[in-house]
Amino acid sequence: IAIATNFGTLSGDGRHVAVVIRHEGEDQCGPVSGVGHLVLPVRAADADARVTAPAAIPPAVEFRALRKRFGRLTALDGVDIRLEAGRVTALVGPNGAGKSTLIKCLLGLVRPDEGSIALAGATLDGGFEYRRGLGYMPQAPRFPDNLTGREVVDMLRDLRGHAATTDGELLEWFGESGALDRPVRVLSGGTRQKLNAAIAFLFRPGSLILDEPTAGLDPVASGILKDKIRRVRGLLDARKSAA
Repeated sequence: IAIATNFGTLSGDGRHVAVVIRHEGEDQCGPVSGVGHLVLPVRAADADARVTAPAAIPPAVEFRALRKRFGRLTALDGVDIRLEAGRVTALVGPNGAGKSTLIKCLLGLVRPDEGSIALAGATLDGGFEYRRGLGYMPQAPRFPDNLTGREVVDMLRDLRGHAATTDGELLEWFGESGALDRPVRVLSGGTRQKLNAAIAFLFRPGSLILDEPTAGLDPVASGILKDKIRRVRGLLDARKSAA
């Protein structure tokens, strides 16, 4: 599970910002030259042994020397990072640091200029089938305004073609079943965000990508979402132990 979030405050001389990668409470910090650039300080050559998995076990996701520019803006500058399976990893940085761009590269929504991405050891080659194993919660969801929440969920089930394997637990926990019968255009921002979160978990993905997941959620809903993340991670650990 990868979560992108933001700093509340920044410190430094104005030319450098701290980028933090959080692995279950462990922090690795490093300076980044140039505000707005994201260079994640975990590289194959010098990654901490607590973060790097044994060589025989491929990471869930691996970014290799990833670079992306938008005109004169460098969003990603040589990113090397391994995200291990069974962990909750947070990408923490200021607005415009490149967190969402990194996520969109993984999703295939943005093409990197250089570098490669591997999922479970297999380098992505431009295909799309791998996306079936991903659950994505965008920072700002865009649902058809004329559909009800239930129609949005049903539409996605039809597109996926395997409705029997869906997980609607989070919607029940949020207590928003009644909101599903109202058009999306009349839903509050918080209710849309709850629908957004529920859809990310809907197809029981092997990997979850959550971009600013608690933005717009009240404290109770935020706690419910975090409990769901812990529950999913616990289920994955149980499956690994049984295997």
